[in-house]
Amino acid sequence: MKLQRMKAENKNVIIYCRVSSKKQELEGTGLESQETRCRQYCVNKGYSEPEVVFRDSASGGGDFMQRPAMSALLKYIDDNAHNEYIVVFDDLKRFARDVEFHIKLRAKFKSNNVTPECLNFNFEETPEGYYVETILAAGAELERTQNRRQVIQKQKARLDNGFWAFHAPIGYEMRKTIDGKVALATELGLAIGEGLEGFASGRFPTQVSLAVFWKDAGVFKGKQILEKYIDSTKSIIKNPFYAGMIEYAKWDVTRRQGRHKGVIDEQVFYQNQKRLEKEYPNKFVRQDLHDDFPLRGLVECEACNGKMTAYYSKSKTGKKYPYYACQRKGCELRSKTVPLNAIDDGFESLCKSYKPKEKLVSIVGDMFEDLWKVEMKKVSFSQTEMRIESGNLEAEVGKLTDASIDTDNLILKKQYVKRLEEKSLKLEALLADLASELTYDEPYRTSFKKINGMVKSPYSIWEKATTKQKQELFFFMFAEPLVYELEMGYRTPEKSCLYKLFDQFESGNSVDVEMAGVEPASELGCDCASTVCSLFFGI
Repeated sequence: MKLQRMKAENKNVIIYCRVSSKKQELEGTGLESQETRCRQYCVNKGYSEPEVVFRDSASGGGDFMQRPAMSALLKYIDDNAHNEYIVVFDDLKRFARDVEFHIKLRAKFKSNNVTPECLNFNFEETPEGYYVETILAAGAELERTQNRRQVIQKQKARLDNGFWAFHAPIGYEMRKTIDGKVALATELGLAIGEGLEGFASGRFPTQVSLAVFWKDAGVFKGKQILEKYIDSTKSIIKNPFYAGMIEYAKWDVTRRQGRHKGVIDEQVFYQNQKRLEKEYPNKFVRQDLHDDFPLRGLVECEACNGKMTAYYSKSKTGKKYPYYACQRKGCELRSKTVPLNAIDDGFESLCKSYKPKEKLVSIVGDMFEDLWKVEMKKVSFSQTEMRIESGNLEAEVGKLTDASIDTDNLILKKQYVKRLEEKSLKLEALLADLASELTYDEPYRTSFKKINGMVKSPYSIWEKATTKQKQELFFFMFAEPLVYELEMGYRTPEKSCLYKLFDQFESGNSVDVEMAGVEPASELGCDCASTVCSLFFGI
């Protein structure tokens, strides 16, 4: 028996259309053709003009509430519970393509006294009707999951062969070739390549400076504050695609040479990964700090370059003796102990040797002054952008307020109110940030005192520092952990960029070395600016 329907004039008609992709919108199964068929169906049935049409372009798989138009349709019905509706579908597959959600959607319609009608299927309230309906829904689900499996298999095979199978990353576009669609670099891609090479060479000493370059080049759109682009900057740096390689861990596609041309070579890519992984002071601070072993994690084994372990050894009498030793499996020097005094005394000697001539200490002041100005420019730039954004938000809030008052459409009114709340909260947060007045004079004096004292007498500062501060200060003097040899003591250490700069001045070539500023330090191939910013600016 067919569903009992009231006369058409007693029920309102709603049309629901859905496609799974933009491509379908443009083809014969698009939203427009579905709507035309549904309207013709209503005419043939003698129904009144459809009250509203809901259009979805989301996938049919999964929870129907995740489809925006279906969610809006159900809310519309709830808001007009005093009316009875007929919802017209082009095909049963447009209803739901999962058995579980098909049943749930049918129950939802029934609880709201909504009658579903389909051009290619008759809903029947009988055991046989439910059985047929469930079988067809199961068939639609099978078709959907099989199609998905085939797409994934084809995309994975494409990835295995070195071709990118998804949307092109920023700076590239997919173009048809004899080998199918291949990613080709655009002008933005060339700008990304220039930035990545500059990051590797030290032209851009920090991710912030690289983000500024890319924003000016048009890689990043919009008017967001600069900090919003840092995550995107890091993602681009870490993406091997820009070096002509592809990988997709989700499908176990390991890194391999791609069929597209990279905007940088592999050497630049791996150099940048080292820069990202480089253990700056704030990254090296251990959580298991022990005041008796301030160099724990900062001393390496001569044989395997593994971190030496610091510990106490108990004698038979119960007395404790502090040692360092390598505990890495397979190391030829495993468990060969070094007394704590040898480690600490050798480090003291190294620190005391790091004392530049008085006339060179002024260079630090010049560098610090320049770095401070750079940071303050960033702060000023950020505040200016925040003011611009707050002005734009105020204008949007005004427009949304007017729109919500003027419209009589309940759905639009709810959408306007929701957006109005979001924009208002964002505006409130921005105005609060702008209202907080920060004074930078005191941080400047404190930071300069710290850096000046560290340069003049590193060990005197080290002695007074806490264990955590010592872990941070270590990289002010050294570029990497120290290697300790059992026979000779510490190897000649890799000095930090600041002391490399002092060495250049003291080597007799000071006339040719440009004083002050960030760029000379970065030309040494190290991250002087980044290190100082991390230590004393907290960024």
